[in-house]
Formats: sequence, structure tokens, C-alpha cells
Amino acid sequence: MTGWIGAIAVGTDSNWDIAKANSLWGTPSGSGARVRRGDDLFLWKSGEGWLAHCRATTDAWAPRGVNEVPWPEPQRYRYLFGIDVLTEPAVPIAMAGAEATALAGLQATIRLGQFPALDEASTAAVAAVFGPPASTVEQALADLLRAAGIDVPPTVDERDYAQRLIAVRRGQQAFRQGLLRAFDRTCCISGSRVEATLEAAHIRPYRGTGSHAAGNGLLLRADLHTLFDLRLVTVLPYGTVRVAPDLQGSEYEEFDERHIRQPVDAGHVPRREALVEHNSLCGWLD
Repeated sequence: MTGWIGAIAVGTDSNWDIAKANSLWGTPSGSGARVRRGDDLFLWKSGEGWLAHCRATTDAWAPRGVNEVPWPEPQRYRYLFGIDVLTEPAVPIAMAGAEATALAGLQATIRLGQFPALDEASTAAVAAVFGPPASTVEQALADLLRAAGIDVPPTVDERDYAQRLIAVRRGQQAFRQGLLRAFDRTCCISGSRVEATLEAAHIRPYRGTGSHAAGNGLLLRADLHTLFDLRLVTVLPYGTVRVAPDLQGSEYEEFDERHIRQPVDAGHVPRREALVEHNSLCGWLD
């Protein structure tokens, strides 16, 4: 498996829109000649983070004329290849440039005009930032809700929820790692220590990279994260868990009135005002 990194400058979002409209990517770098159908393409947006995960649908070719190139300054592009967009978060996945460079196994920072190749291990590492394709995430969520007999509350915009779910649960590596350390790799409600199932839940809904602040997160098992986002589970300002009446009689009833596990790092103690805000959105809360 070979991966490639393409970069987009801040303020040139229209180039990405053109790429999606044409299912095409282009590069001025000579290394683009080596792209083969099935390769991974990761797009980096300068100053913001990971923009998208794509798959090459053709081998690279040299354009026969500027009419083949849909972007401004078509003469700049030496190689083109077809793409499918596998994953595009609602907002770019925030990551420092140095961290992204290390993750990709590169010797130099990601720059515009360059088109570095990634080895198999680095390709897998960057792909893991994005998680599974959106359809897989959405299907897993639908399966979970169906199995639990839960409907998305009418007060929750399903489209907004789906976008936030995808944006939040992918690419928040630093945020999740901080919560794993702070909560001793343990779900703060269930006590589960199965790390693969533990997710970084935002107390205040995700509204950009500032939402990754310490004190705005809980380490939750994946199913409890979903219920928390759906406002069917909440945590009171002093740490008491409350479970919605709709979940009474289910396996989640046992968590009602339980106290969350407190973080070992005081900086990650859940902020009172964030918990109050989440409580206020739970119309069933007494």
C-alpha cells in the first residue's frame, strides 16, 4: 500500500471543490508520475490540518494539453489522476505540522507543490487518523441505535449530529491521548479498560479545534459516547451520571446516579459550566 500527501493552501478551497467536481487530482511534482490506481491520497490544508482521505482510481498521466486541467494556472500541473473521496470530515482534522510530519514518516515538513510518497506503515498511520469511511461510521451508528431501540431525539438535527460525529471521532489524536492519560485509560462512567472502545467525548459540542481544550472532555466507551451526544446520558456538575427515562429497563439503567471516575490530572477535571450546558439540553432531566 502506497500513500501520497497533497497540500492545499489556506484560501484556495475552490481548488478542492474543483477536484471533487471532477474526481481528479493534479500535482506539479515529478513524483506524481508514480501514482498507481488503488494508492491512497491524503490532503493536508496548511495551517488547519488533514482535509480528506482519497483513493486513486487511475494511474497517473501527463496532461496532453491545458484543456485537460480544470484548475487555474493549468500549465503548472505535470501529472493528473482520478480520485474517489473516502473520507472528508466536516472540518479539517486539527494537527500540528510537526506532528503530521512525524506521523507520515517524512524528513521535511509538508509544503505546497511537494508530493511525498509514504511507505506502507506511514500510509496506515495517516489513514487511521481519518478512521473508517463515513458510510461505515454511519452504518455502525445506525446498527447501535437500532439494537438499543433508540431513536435520535427530535430536538437533535440528524444531519448536524452525523457531521459532528464524523468530525469529532476522527483525527482528534492529541485530544484522545490526553484523556486516556488523564482518566488512566478507563471509561469514566462504565470503568471499561478496553482501550480500542474508548473515545474522547466533547462535553460542549464540537465547534472547531478550540473544543479540544482540557476540561471539555470525558473518556467514554463508544456506546456511552453516542448516548452522551444524543443527550440520553449526561453528567451533573459534581460528577453524578443521569440516564434518560427512555433508557430505564436497559443495561444503561445501572449507570444512573453513579459518580464518574475523576481524572488523575486536575487540568482535565470536567468544567462545571460545560456540564451545566449539556444538562440544559436534556429536556428530560429533572
